[in-house]
Amino acid sequence: MTSGGSGLMAAGTIAPTKSEGATIDVDALSIGSTTPILNDTELDAAVTVAGSIDINTTMLTLDAPLYSAGGDSVTITNSGLADINEKITSAGTVRFDDSTTGSVRIAADIETTNAGAGIYFDHAALTLSTDVAFITNDGPITLDEVRDDTGGAWTLTIRAGTGNVVVDDNVGVNGGNALGGLVVDSAGDIHFSGAGATVNADVLTIGGDTPIANDTEFDAAVNVGGAVDIHTATLTLEAGLSTTNGGTVTITNTDLADVGAVISASGSVRFDGEGDLHLGADIHAGPNGDIDVVESPVTLLTDIHLDAGSGVGSITLGADVTGNHVLQLTADTGSISFAGKVGAPTSPIAGILANSAFHADFADAVVLGAQGLDVTTGTAFFDGPVTTTAGGAVSIHNSGLLTLTENAEMILDGPFSQTGPGDLSTAAAITTTQDDVVFTGSVNLADDVALNTGNDAGAIRFLASLDGPYLLTLTAGTGDVEFAVGVGQPVDLTGLLILSAGNVLFAGPVETGVAGLAVTHTGLLTVSATEPLTLDGPFTQLGTGLVQLGADIATSGGIVGFAAPVTLTADVSIESAGGDMEFSGVFTAVAGMNGLTLTADTGSVLFNGPMGAAGTMLGGLVVESAATVTFETAAGTFVDGNVVDIDAAHDIVVRAAILGAKGLRLSAGADGSGSLIVETGGRLEATDTEGDVVVLASGDTGEIGLA
Repeated sequence: MTSGGSGLMAAGTIAPTKSEGATIDVDALSIGSTTPILNDTELDAAVTVAGSIDINTTMLTLDAPLYSAGGDSVTITNSGLADINEKITSAGTVRFDDSTTGSVRIAADIETTNAGAGIYFDHAALTLSTDVAFITNDGPITLDEVRDDTGGAWTLTIRAGTGNVVVDDNVGVNGGNALGGLVVDSAGDIHFSGAGATVNADVLTIGGDTPIANDTEFDAAVNVGGAVDIHTATLTLEAGLSTTNGGTVTITNTDLADVGAVISASGSVRFDGEGDLHLGADIHAGPNGDIDVVESPVTLLTDIHLDAGSGVGSITLGADVTGNHVLQLTADTGSISFAGKVGAPTSPIAGILANSAFHADFADAVVLGAQGLDVTTGTAFFDGPVTTTAGGAVSIHNSGLLTLTENAEMILDGPFSQTGPGDLSTAAAITTTQDDVVFTGSVNLADDVALNTGNDAGAIRFLASLDGPYLLTLTAGTGDVEFAVGVGQPVDLTGLLILSAGNVLFAGPVETGVAGLAVTHTGLLTVSATEPLTLDGPFTQLGTGLVQLGADIATSGGIVGFAAPVTLTADVSIESAGGDMEFSGVFTAVAGMNGLTLTADTGSVLFNGPMGAAGTMLGGLVVESAATVTFETAAGTFVDGNVVDIDAAHDIVVRAAILGAKGLRLSAGADGSGSLIVETGGRLEATDTEGDVVVLASGDTGEIGLA
């Protein structure tokens, strides 16, 4: 049929081309324009029309190509089934506009060629019976329901250039009649619009040839039996996206990706674009699946859980994270990595809860609110400062090595606790606001470190060993300081300075370098029995607190000074290798028990306070060597268990009563120039009947003087 136009106003059935050679080549084609064709309109041979095509029929069977060349529209109104088995090509728009009961079974492509010409399925449900492509030259494509006649067999491909794509009903049916694939190679904007516009396919690829120029938006659930790959400027996810069969989710966004619904993948989830990521819902990966945000800054819109599932799946956040909400992470035996900043000084995130990981890495500054930082991990590495506000705590439970570099200073408005069996290597200062700092694992200093809990009752506790060749400075205010195990073993500390504390406990040995050990406290200083203090530097005790001493002290020329009275809980020996010694009083916990032996070599010994008491005498007092020994007026001395035995290279000066129940022996001038001087108020007395008082002053100039 060839003419200027062909029209059929009404018929029961029309089959003008029952022969394959019976082509139609007309300027315009109109079928059923007055009254729709009652039954079927069947086209078995090629249809070529220079102008518009308008077919209004109950059913349509297209078994040969249909081509409209002039730029006018192709409009098909079918109240029954339109069976499209050959390609429709039109320079103008192609529209299936039935609004009642029409449906389309399609086994061929549809293409429009003029710029901006669209393809529209206004209301007709579409069923694929083979792989099909809809192609426009930057024209829009609108679809209603799309199904697969086999279930998982066929792929719908959409190429719209810069044209917008709208799907306003379900694509596939979840659980039984999903598409084999939905591929959108190009579009200006794609919108799965409305609560019914679910996507159900075995594969979903969007922007594969050319990224979607504007927005990709999902208003209803996306259920994919395999991989999801989306390349777009912006993404708006308003309903859940899930994959099965190990399907991965890859989203490459150059602008904002707004995730407002849960992503639950059975494989990995990856955001590898440069655009921002706003998280308003959780993300779950499958077993051994990663969650990887390569370079997108992340903003939390609510409390978020990133769950890499079981196995070795890791979580990587490659840029900054902001938003005043809690970020929860679960990586099982995988790793957690923060490459950028977390929070900001004026806008912290509420908190981080890392439930599990093989390794956790914080490469930059972390600023948190009231929920603080709670990490359970194997190993961990911090290379940026950590700040909390509103009482936020830091709790790290590590089974492997925790590393705090010198950049990882912690300024906390809550407590710090390192728990678990893992060790800690630290070069970082920690400051809290009257909150505890507790280490349950072994601590190794990698640089000089200062820990400060403020002026009030914030405790500092080392519940395992502490070592490293650096200086440790502690400021605990009125809080307790505890060393439950050894200090400086196997590697000596350079020194240990406790600038303020309430109670202080050394329950194990202490070894330091040239900076020695200095303790300023207002409570009780306890040095447990049998555990020595071995110092290359001085030992100084300052403050108003009392002292219980049950361990020996040895310095390598450093002074030994006690500003507060000392109560001996065992026999104690103190050696200074030439350093001076000073005591403000020495008592014993058990009368007649616990003696004090001093070896000062060329150093002097000064007693400024009572040495024992009448009712609780010391078990012994021995000065094996000293330059001079002085008992000041307040240093009344009471010793019962053994003879008081004092040796000095130079003078011994006695300005207080020395009572030795078993006797006294005082020998001055061992270098040949010393004197024994008993001044006003001084007295030497042995109370036992067999006790002697022996005084010696050796050398050419030695004297025994009573003033």
